[in-house]
Amino acid sequence: MSFLYKECARILELVVAGRGSVKSLCLSTKNKAKTKVYAIVFNTLQNYRTLKIIAEEAQLESTALVYVHLYELLYRGGLKTGGPLKVKLMKMLPVLKELKEKHNKSTTFKRLPLYVRINTLLAEDPTRVIKQLQTQFPDSKFTGDPHINFLLKFPPTTNFSKCRLYRNGQIIIQDKASCMSATALAPPRDAHVIDACSAPGNKTLHVGALLENTGSVFAVERDSKRFNKLKNNIKKHGAKNITPVREDFLKILPSDPMYSKVTHILVDPSCSGSGMVTENLVSDFKSKNVKRVSELAALQK
Repeated sequence: MSFLYKECARILELVVAGRGSVKSLCLSTKNKAKTKVYAIVFNTLQNYRTLKIIAEEAQLESTALVYVHLYELLYRGGLKTGGPLKVKLMKMLPVLKELKEKHNKSTTFKRLPLYVRINTLLAEDPTRVIKQLQTQFPDSKFTGDPHINFLLKFPPTTNFSKCRLYRNGQIIIQDKASCMSATALAPPRDAHVIDACSAPGNKTLHVGALLENTGSVFAVERDSKRFNKLKNNIKKHGAKNITPVREDFLKILPSDPMYSKVTHILVDPSCSGSGMVTENLVSDFKSKNVKRVSELAALQK
């Protein structure tokens, strides 16, 4: 488990430094427990400000590894590891709990909602899906998004890990911002589309759904690991009109007969959701992210 915490700390450092998003870095980790890594990093970031203050007042080192340990100890109820850091923190546990109680309320912030898109490639009756979600989450009071069809807004603490609709691909957890590009593209039925930067595939699947499984979507991805993730997502979510293409989009020739009928191209390069974790992180990391934003802007040109 210590290896897990070290990997979480490594990713946390990269996110704070503006060198990637939580999602992309967790997808690329070599640790097999990707889901656990994502959960720990994400939730440590959610409580980053409080953890930072606790570490400072307890005279602990302000390192990512300390923050990860503090999150697991104070918010998850225990540390599944050994070592000198655990011994030190356990001796300080009463003090650490007092500091958490003292600062938790003063550093609270509004968490972003959780968005879920009904996957109409598999879910033929969206109304039925909504009724099933109302049954499974009776207290969530979720609503439909006013701008994007079949997008639902849930409270940020909603847990879909055991939801049958999520597990079988009838709903997809997808940020509203991620749904904007396909919505803006608005391809008509039977259109032929290229998604230039496809993996992991949520935008591609959205395009496929807007086409109602007609036409053709060429899902282009150059990275081999992300390409495999893309193929798995296409299969899981019932897309019959999407062709995965492992290629660098910039090397594709317009004269290639394979793309002769293409009328629409979706280009949303370098998914840069680094600032989407929490509202307070925007101010905490603003100065550190200036260089990152400039680099992404240059790349997207």
